[in-house]
Amino acid sequence: MKTARIWAIFFSVFVLVLSFPQISMCAASEFDKDREDIIDAFELAIEAQRAGGNITETIQKLNEAIDLLHQDKNYEARQLAQEAENEAVLARDAAVEFQQSQGSWLIFWAVCSASLLLFSVLIIWMFRRSLSKIVDESWAFVLTTILIVGAFAYTESIFMNRTFAPFSEFSLLGPAMNLYGYPTQVKVDERFRLFVYVANHMGEPTYYVVKAKYSEANSTIVPSLGIEIQAHERILLNNESYFFPFDVSLEKEGSWRLIFELWEYNASSGTIEYSSPYWLQLWINVTSG
Repeated sequence: MKTARIWAIFFSVFVLVLSFPQISMCAASEFDKDREDIIDAFELAIEAQRAGGNITETIQKLNEAIDLLHQDKNYEARQLAQEAENEAVLARDAAVEFQQSQGSWLIFWAVCSASLLLFSVLIIWMFRRSLSKIVDESWAFVLTTILIVGAFAYTESIFMNRTFAPFSEFSLLGPAMNLYGYPTQVKVDERFRLFVYVANHMGEPTYYVVKAKYSEANSTIVPSLGIEIQAHERILLNNESYFFPFDVSLEKEGSWRLIFELWEYNASSGTIEYSSPYWLQLWINVTSG
């Protein structure tokens, strides 16, 4: 009897342990499923832009789908995301086709240029004696012109192809959308507004998520383990910026650290990841009245 009870307890614990990963996986897949169409369309939009396509309207539709998702209009968000996905595919295919046609034209002009060069050399060779009298005076000018134009073209190509280190701008603004007037003391449940400014200089569209958390003074940051109170998300084109509004209220008295973190979508892992070292903080003293 005692052995049977031990086996029963062991079997119950074993089943319980197995059930925990399944529960967490379902929660994770449910979150991803809500944004699955948006993420798919976003990745296709990046492919289209890398191929040379215009994806401005596609990104605009994806941001509208994100707004609908936050309004619990999941069906409308999914429909809009699918429209954006179709547009991204068309933009990518059109860009690839254009590149291929441009490649054909480049080959054509290369052949024409080579033929013209050979023809010119042949003409010069045939009339070399007649041209020898004027070549001495003009040859120096021609060589100088070629060197100047070549040096200019080479310098321009260096600067055009120069790659700068990608980065994001991330700053906290007060209620008037400036760098002062931050609230330092509020009452319990008193609502106040802050803005988080984000600018994308990553070289391509980036899916940003800004999370607001609050924690005690001795909490760690990188990222914070505090209580998340709000999160806003938006896709920004390269060199595009946005002001994220946060209407915040705190429920407990005391001195709290209000933390804002910048997260980004990582296509390699398929997850939203903390973008270190982008975090901001504001000390808030919360009183009872």
